[in-house]
Amino acid sequence: MRVRFRSAAALAAVLLLAPAGCGIGDVRRTPARPSAPASARPSLDEPWPVRTARVPVPADYPSWTVRFTDAETGYVLFSRCYATSLGAEPGGTPPPPECPGVLLRTLDGGRHWTSLPLPRATAANFQLFARDDRLVLVAEPHGWYASTDRGSTFSHPSARTDPPPAAYFMVQGRFQVCCDRDRRPPAVLEWAADRARPLARQPDVPGLAEVAYANGRLVATGVRDGRPYAAISPDDGRTWRSTPVPAPGGRLGRLEPQVDGGDAWLVGWPADNRQFPTLWRLVGDAWRPESAAGHPDLAYAVTAIGDGVLAVQGSAGAGVVVAGRYRRAAWPAVGDLTLLADGALCVVTEAYPRTIWLGRGAGVDRRWVRLELVTE
Repeated sequence: MRVRFRSAAALAAVLLLAPAGCGIGDVRRTPARPSAPASARPSLDEPWPVRTARVPVPADYPSWTVRFTDAETGYVLFSRCYATSLGAEPGGTPPPPECPGVLLRTLDGGRHWTSLPLPRATAANFQLFARDDRLVLVAEPHGWYASTDRGSTFSHPSARTDPPPAAYFMVQGRFQVCCDRDRRPPAVLEWAADRARPLARQPDVPGLAEVAYANGRLVATGVRDGRPYAAISPDDGRTWRSTPVPAPGGRLGRLEPQVDGGDAWLVGWPADNRQFPTLWRLVGDAWRPESAAGHPDLAYAVTAIGDGVLAVQGSAGAGVVVAGRYRRAAWPAVGDLTLLADGALCVVTEAYPRTIWLGRGAGVDRRWVRLELVTE
């Protein structure tokens, strides 16, 4: 599974509203990027297999968060209201009301859904994160709840919402970059048994900010003065090799590593991170610029999906970069895309009706199925 992280301090800095995404991510209040244009949204009349399930959720629960860990195991957390912020607002506005929630789980790819008891029945803002058998829930303002048995039981590791407990960072992945106030400079940490330790050997990366991991290989990246830097470890961080990155055409604001099995990529986002990024692919021991001829002007996210393919979400909807060229994706799903642990893709559409797409396969070769949840 592809794993990438910004610093732990950035993750813990502010609680934000979780979007209707498939996978793990920052704790957030607002979507990370605008939705795809209406013209790029899929037609629901296309002949893709559909799995429809009735779920014990009232129809007036407008907020939902989707978390799939693989193509069989997924969760949906519904809530009756949207949260904006906690505590009193300027001018004495009272905190938002608490709303009930409903937590569902599927173990068969969305054919059947089971209600799970929420450890906290109401909250001003529910958020959900999942990885492997772990499930982590924040119920603002009551704190965090964690499960290691796919939501069957929960503990209550923290009655506070800030900072997040170890359980939250555990679902973010084995390796992360930490640059909190007590640690200078930033360092790559390894999480195990609910504890983090800095690696004995650290990458020599100016502006170290992110790390990605898959199958024993780590790629650490940073940006300093607009220039990209990267280092690679082939052995779980025991040794590192600095790998020069050819200079892009302009100054970068962020260098995002992407690692997926045999593929390793760098995605260089300019200061205005909506512009289409600069791409590099690891060829042998060197980063080589990767063209994307025909790409749209704007991109919101780039995801390595195997077989030398990058999935792009941008102003033209869903697309892929293959062999140096960009083209529209030959699949039905446009929305928030996540690569799951088993290589499947999960996409959640932001428009009604609520729709989840699962795409098994590798690269552009996908067998899609549409999941529809029918509320009461």
